[in-house]
Amino acid sequence: MTEIREIKLRVIFNSFGEETIEAIINDKFFASSSGGISKSSFEAKIISPDKAIKNFNKIKNKFLGDFSQKEFDSLLKKYENKLGSILTTSLSLAFFVMEFDYKYEKRYFPKLLVNVLGGGKHSFVNGPEIQEFLVIPKGRTIREIIKKAIDIWNDVKEELKEKNALFGLNPETAWLSNISNEEALELVSKIAKRYNSSVGIDFAASSIYKNGRYVYRNKELSREEQIDYVLKISKDFKLRYIEDPLCELDGKGFKELKRRTNSLICGDDIIATNYERLKRFKDSINAVIIKPNQAGTVTECLEIINFSRKNGIISVVSHRSTKTSCTSEAKLSLLADAAKFSVTGIDSARCNELLRIWDEVKNPKIREII
Repeated sequence: MTEIREIKLRVIFNSFGEETIEAIINDKFFASSSGGISKSSFEAKIISPDKAIKNFNKIKNKFLGDFSQKEFDSLLKKYENKLGSILTTSLSLAFFVMEFDYKYEKRYFPKLLVNVLGGGKHSFVNGPEIQEFLVIPKGRTIREIIKKAIDIWNDVKEELKEKNALFGLNPETAWLSNISNEEALELVSKIAKRYNSSVGIDFAASSIYKNGRYVYRNKELSREEQIDYVLKISKDFKLRYIEDPLCELDGKGFKELKRRTNSLICGDDIIATNYERLKRFKDSINAVIIKPNQAGTVTECLEIINFSRKNGIISVVSHRSTKTSCTSEAKLSLLADAAKFSVTGIDSARCNELLRIWDEVKNPKIREII
């Protein structure tokens, strides 16, 4: 049990200049909620920060006293319709930060999945429809992994410059280009190979799914054709990881892909960090994205991490496209198998937090599950 003596809330701004909430517990423990450009229809309810804080102040005294994380989050869930996920996530993460140093074992560090080239809804140019081209560096230390990812990120920039196809950065500090999916996969795969790193992608397929078809710049694919396309690029580019290859409603399609490819099939929009949905679709995926604000509380994230470990599903704590410099997600990732963070821009705060924790613990190790 941990005592909450004081709670303060303030409206702050995220990396897109949008309002979010920072929660401060006992004048010491801070956390804030990220948000997303590409969203699942199953995410927790959002309420404007000003309205959420006004509603919270009416019931604030209920949240003072001695709590466990589960008890505190249960109370937040009781009032989630009045508070919204921005507020509940910020408060739940602040409580988690308060307990982190003395409650959680920190020996094992997540494998990193790093977005180095972007497309889809994260792009403002006519580039790849696939939303994220990811690298999964190998290394004995978290510093080695982060540095290798930064080197790959820089090499991607230089090769795009040589092609006269570099158009800046997207909200997750992945490079933007007008090249095709296949050209992007060829470029990232070639560079990743130099660094003995694996490659993955996030299709974010719900974003290109319209009227029963998957819409690309020069073609439209049926469900069956999309499955064949995913299988082809998985084989051609030896993809280790494929996230949201189909729309969020196609659990059977996810299951078919999982059966027919050696790539990890990861669910984000289809699960939306929802424990009940994970139990429903556990046979359709072998990796799952965890975004605290999709659920609204840390307890739900921990339930998913524990359930996944028992069922052979790899848990991946993920940043979002609109975020703050809050490092609570880095701490949460130490309880999971992997983390999907950028290594530059505002996400450098999360990576630097992993470096600090690595230096503080005895005999730290990287999880080698991916």
